Amino acid sequence: MFILEPHITKTKTGWKGPESDFEGKVVNVHLRNGDVVLVNRQPTLHKPSIMAHLVRVLPELKTFRMHYANCSTYNADFDGDEMNVHLPQDEVSRAEAFSIVDANKQYIVPTSGDPIRGLIQDPIISAVSILCSSNEIQPVPPAILKPKPLWTGKQLQL
Repeated sequence: MFILEPHITKTKTGWKGPESDFEGKVVNVHLRNGDVVLVNRQPTLHKPSIMAHLVRVLPELKTFRMHYANCSTYNADFDGDEMNVHLPQDEVSRAEAFSIVDANKQYIVPTSGDPIRGLIQDPIISAVSILCSSNEIQPVPPAILKPKPLWTGKQLQL
């Protein structure tokens, strides 16, 4: 937690006092695991264009990641897309975001009934390749045979 006071640089605090200590000051708090955020990509043209997600903080990373099943909703294709992340400020707005626009509760586009989220490209191609009867997966021989079969990391990267 950081406090910004007029004419003073930002100071880090462990905050153990009453809330009145922060009156008239800007308090910046870092995102924590489980926080609810609203994510959208401009232009927001329909309800599924803005959805609520739960935060999972990944240490030492300065960007956010998103599962590719959500990409079609935001029309994102990872070619430099810019996303907006909004943090609800109070419990009521957090509860409203989580109950109304939670990404896990959005299944179909309200106007057309088309599915909002789904698998694209790699998982579908992989599933078809595995299930195709003409494909036969051959196991890689282990690098070490005794005392038990062991494979190297390079062998496991197919």
